Amino acid sequence: MMVRVYLHIGTAKTGTTTLQRFLCKNEKILSDLGYLYPKSGRPANNPIAHYNLANAIGSDSRLYNRHTGQWTDVSNQFLELHQEIEQKNLSRVIISCESFSRNPKELEKLQQELSRYEVKILVYLRKQEKFLLSAYIESIKQGSYLSFQEYIDKKLDLVNYYDLLSLWSSLFGKDNLIIRIFEQDKLKGTIFEDFLFNVDIDDTSKFNLDIANYNVSPPAKTINFLRYLNLMSIGKLSLSYHTSRQIYINRFLYSKRWQKLSLMLPNFLVSEELDFDLEDYSKEFQAINQKVMAEYFQSQEINLFEP
Repeated sequence: MMVRVYLHIGTAKTGTTTLQRFLCKNEKILSDLGYLYPKSGRPANNPIAHYNLANAIGSDSRLYNRHTGQWTDVSNQFLELHQEIEQKNLSRVIISCESFSRNPKELEKLQQELSRYEVKILVYLRKQEKFLLSAYIESIKQGSYLSFQEYIDKKLDLVNYYDLLSLWSSLFGKDNLIIRIFEQDKLKGTIFEDFLFNVDIDDTSKFNLDIANYNVSPPAKTINFLRYLNLMSIGKLSLSYHTSRQIYINRFLYSKRWQKLSLMLPNFLVSEELDFDLEDYSKEFQAINQKVMAEYFQSQEINLFEP
């Protein structure tokens, strides 16, 4: 019987980190059920998801880790993956990474690497406004100092879900896409239960579902203050992200005491609200979502997401 690979591609900001930690924590239970969550393709410094597989299909076989300042050769990642799948001899494989390129040539490499398997693409979509706000906050946590409008100008293509799905369906087949809506009333229970159901696991009773929600955002004022600090240290003083993270970013992300300090700053210096306005894009998002509904859901509903 051909091995089936469930390739979970995110998208980002749909509980991916929490899901990946769930998969890691339940590797043994998955294995007992005939599912492999491969160790191949997971970087040593962050071994929850298959980031090295995403980088292995790029133009450069080396991966730069800005956290450590080191380069890693990832050219052999798929060879290791194939060997692990063969050695474990399990009929189902789950691969998870939200960082796969949108470059058609790179994804063609991915399709070729996985051509020996039956591949199902599992993707979660989040309402554009919610996605962009969450992604912007994450970018500040990762050292960006762009304003929201500057960020949108660079990242608006990320929420064109019709183009995203068209790319993946052209390579893997429309019938092999499993499209889920990241809205509570459209999930089958929790995100864990929904994920398991969509990889054909109905009984979730044996799984450890007690996984904390990761990537919880600090208050808006803390995010605004972080952006100003990033602008000064990374933008003006040209400090590295690694150095800036050690000096102040980690403190404001993980320390309640430092977050409290930022909240004490007067509002005329640091706003307690994010400068976030997507009203001008709402019609564009609605048009994209209508195309997704017509193409992939055959539904007459007006909106893909709740208004």
